[in-house]
Amino acid sequence: MLRKLTATNAVWLFSIVVGLANGAATYFIGKMSIWLSILSAVLVSAFNIAVLLFLLEFFFYRRIRRIYRNISALKTNQFERISLPETNPNQDDPLENINYEIVALANKSRDEIKKLKDLEQYRKEFIGNVSHELKTPIFAVQGYIDTLLEGAIDDPKFNRIFLQKAMNNADRLVTLVQDLMAISQLETGQLQMEMKPFLIHDLVAETIESLDLQAKSKKITLRMANPDVVRKTYVIADKERIRQVFINLIANSIRYGKEGGETNIYFKLSARKLQISVEDNGIGIAPEHIHRIFERFYRVDKSRSREGGGTGLGLSIVKHILEAHNEPIEVYSEPNVGTTFSFSLDVYYPSPVQINGLSL
Repeated sequence: MLRKLTATNAVWLFSIVVGLANGAATYFIGKMSIWLSILSAVLVSAFNIAVLLFLLEFFFYRRIRRIYRNISALKTNQFERISLPETNPNQDDPLENINYEIVALANKSRDEIKKLKDLEQYRKEFIGNVSHELKTPIFAVQGYIDTLLEGAIDDPKFNRIFLQKAMNNADRLVTLVQDLMAISQLETGQLQMEMKPFLIHDLVAETIESLDLQAKSKKITLRMANPDVVRKTYVIADKERIRQVFINLIANSIRYGKEGGETNIYFKLSARKLQISVEDNGIGIAPEHIHRIFERFYRVDKSRSREGGGTGLGLSIVKHILEAHNEPIEVYSEPNVGTTFSFSLDVYYPSPVQINGLSL
């Protein structure tokens, strides 16, 4: 019987008992008439019921209902994220503690569910993109080999051409696999940066020279705009990874550059940092694509990207390499005007020098 006694019933029972006790007291002790004693008992009971039910609602039921709503929303995945302070300001209130913990748990669960959904969507897109990128060169290689096996291998006019095309697509496969491995190693931390000082001018000059033939095929000029700024400047970084950054950025500027255009590398030197900008006057990037260009396989213009031979991983690799150097990369672009990628590296001084009167 007691287990079925609710808080509301307890309030009614308590109030009636107090009212009867008050009525009995006024009748036997106060010597009042029976009707006044009954009226007193009714009024006291009603007052107690009203006050106690209000207090019960205000201090207990309302907060319990809020907790229950949060639990129900959490169970049905309809919970809206609620901003919470780092610690509960009402730690002495057990109900507030319970609600705070429930909301914190709900926020965490909601964030985790959203993250899992995003990862699932990313996984699907990634698998689809990898499959598509692998399929194109594989089918091309297969087609050329089939043609050769069907008799073209005996035709001196076509056998070498088809073999070269098959080799080009095989090279593209190798590049794609190498890029995927590089990103995977960078993301998991397996690829450690070898931080050593080197002359940045020489590295950029070597990169320009290695890509000069590719640039000349589109009559694009590659040059350092202000080489004297860094002719004797050392930076401390992983030289080969920074070389990869320059190769990807400059090759990207050639791929999307206008025929007869130019790519300029600018340097801005400060006491501790060297800012490097790779600027082209190519087709540019529309504003709606800027925030996504560093995603794997993301293509602003899919047909142009494939014609240019890119894997769609270059900018993603650039971003990961610079993040491993604790440096962000910034991009500024305007359609049909050009694009500029900027990043910074730490300057290295082989011996103490004075800059603006300060010893470095």
